[in-house]
Amino acid sequence: RTLICEMPAVIDDEEMVELTTYTVSVKTSDVTAAGTDANVWMIIFGENGDTGTLTLKESNNTNKFERKQTDTFRFPDILSLGELSKVRIWHDNSGVAPGWHLEYVDVHDDILGKKFRFQCDRWLAKNEDDGQIMRELACANNDAVDFDEKT
Repeated sequence: RTLICEMPAVIDDEEMVELTTYTVSVKTSDVTAAGTDANVWMIIFGENGDTGTLTLKESNNTNKFERKQTDTFRFPDILSLGELSKVRIWHDNSGVAPGWHLEYVDVHDDILGKKFRFQCDRWLAKNEDDGQIMRELACANNDAVDFDEKT
């Protein structure tokens, strides 16, 4: 086994990259059989690199990734990636009906105080859409957008 520890570069006793907490909100779509019991992972990409593989395991909901539900995951003490560009999200196709219709992923960076949206509106399923269980989602807002405003 290998232990990996990321550390920010230090120049003149000043850390070049700050640690942040990423709060990830995953919205399952409101379509028939949208939910999944499969195991889900993601990687967040930004101007300073990527997070490595994050397991979406400990949610605010006991039963994760159910139809029309938003699940929230917190990842503290991660090196801030700055402006986010994309996420890669996938599942292991396990469970009785592993197909999953993902509406979007929001990532909130505590240090920047910004929320980044990654729109999907597609299936991650072997038997739906294009048969893919992994998606790369580009950031929908490279400008700050307030998603809490009603339009």
